[in-house]
Amino acid sequence: MEPSVTRVTARRQTVKNQLRSWPWVYAAYWDHGNNSLDTMIRITRTGIRRLAAALSAGCAIAALTSCGSDHREETPATSNAMAHQRIIALLQRTADALPWPAATLSRSLPGVAAAPLSATAAPCDVDDSNPEQPYSWRYGLWLLLPAGKSADSAFTDLETAWQKQSFSVDKDADQRYLRARESGGYTLSAQINSSGDIPVSVQSPCFPKSQVDRSMSWPATVVGDDHT
Repeated sequence: MEPSVTRVTARRQTVKNQLRSWPWVYAAYWDHGNNSLDTMIRITRTGIRRLAAALSAGCAIAALTSCGSDHREETPATSNAMAHQRIIALLQRTADALPWPAATLSRSLPGVAAAPLSATAAPCDVDDSNPEQPYSWRYGLWLLLPAGKSADSAFTDLETAWQKQSFSVDKDADQRYLRARESGGYTLSAQINSSGDIPVSVQSPCFPKSQVDRSMSWPATVVGDDHT
């Protein structure tokens, strides 16, 4: 292999590994086509600025990305209130559908002080001059694993739960990132991170920026059916 080709290949792999360290950033990379890493490299400077803003807004471990990917609608598809209600409902449906009793999704990860997740509203496009620039909500919670349950097994259960709800489900090549889309335009995603923990998130379709209500309450815990 030519030296220049080797350097480009190494750079691509380095960027991909960096993206994997942030679940929602990796989600954005995958939303751009799963193989379009060159696209993500080209938008790195803009992306990092947006990610820094998201981090400063309170996301402790992962920058929640915008919905400016190819599959997103150019016109508002929902409202702030509807997005809030539907995201919570989809997290509840996910917990209910898991096969173990009282499956729990939690904002905090036990034993990890810096782990709390938060809801983030981010732009759906890069036109910051538009006063009605479309925005999207994303909210994530940790999937708490019961004693004796491996991350790989829980990940398979999660995939099955989403498939049974007729969501369109796919995985990345390494089987570490899972994404599901439901008919209303909401995207559910999950990843096994480097510590073997699983954050699960839901992202809404877009709605006008003027509707964004950052004072809304989001559940700290979602508990599933006890299957009794």
